[in-house]
Amino acid sequence: MLLAAALLCAPSANAAAVVLSCSFDRRCEPDQGCGVTALSMIFHMDDVDGSAFIIGNNGVAEVQAISGNRATSFVERLPSGAVQVTVIDLTTTRAVHSRHTVKLGGGILPSQYYGTCTVGS
Repeated sequence: MLLAAALLCAPSANAAAVVLSCSFDRRCEPDQGCGVTALSMIFHMDDVDGSAFIIGNNGVAEVQAISGNRATSFVERLPSGAVQVTVIDLTTTRAVHSRHTVKLGGGILPSQYYGTCTVGS
């Protein structure tokens, strides 16, 4: 519920960043099945203007934050035109990170990561 309160709080005159630290320990790919992994990312979201950034294994990127009453989603647009999406359940803090990688020679390499997120660094 702390996560829901942090993400659903009303904007105030003083901007404050909501920081979400996410860890994913399971990865699934169509050709390789599912297995153990270690992927971490941190989301920073401004509670006034809604701007958001991800810090991950490829550096820092701007993302679009979409908040609702049960989940918050972050969408990253890639130069290829593909997107990567992270959805966080506000009640359970469980998260799914979906990657849609377009290979240089053509073809799509989809993968999903499963884990949890916490408020704070």
